[in-house]
Amino acid sequence: MKRVPQRIARAVRYGRTFGHVRHYRGHGVHSPFVYRVVREVVMRKREITGDDRELFDTLRIMGVSRKRSAQLQNLYALCGCGRYVVDDEWFEYKEDGAMWIVSKRVDPAMLTEVVRHAESHQVVICIVYPRSNSKRYKATRKAIGEHHGLSIDSIGFVVLMCNDNRCKQHIYI
Repeated sequence: MKRVPQRIARAVRYGRTFGHVRHYRGHGVHSPFVYRVVREVVMRKREITGDDRELFDTLRIMGVSRKRSAQLQNLYALCGCGRYVVDDEWFEYKEDGAMWIVSKRVDPAMLTEVVRHAESHQVVICIVYPRSNSKRYKATRKAIGEHHGLSIDSIGFVVLMCNDNRCKQHIYI
């Protein structure tokens, strides 16, 4: 017989999953942009739209799974980003229209600093594998709470849209 704490932990995990089921395949999403993210990014797990594969190759070298790399490459194309920067390059990068990738190598305490630094730029922040450990998950939740725009949680990554004139909203996909 399984112990009670294991059963409670399993129930909590399933509860989080049911939060994501609500917007599965775009049902219940009222924003046209988020609907496009669901249909063109999250649901295309393996195929990459367009000819540009540079971000995909970089993410694969960093150890990101093929599925997540393809999804982030498609998000990069959908958002119309002109460049991507990885890990500590954000603080040196001053231009708008970029995608900032936060990999697992970044200390969880730095996540809120990244969001604060990005408030003055028009960028897309992607936190890859936000649930890899409890410290990273708590730091990601704190960063989402301090963020003033649209945020999208797709289990394998969290997207924070900075300065895009969308209302503060957090969507589980």
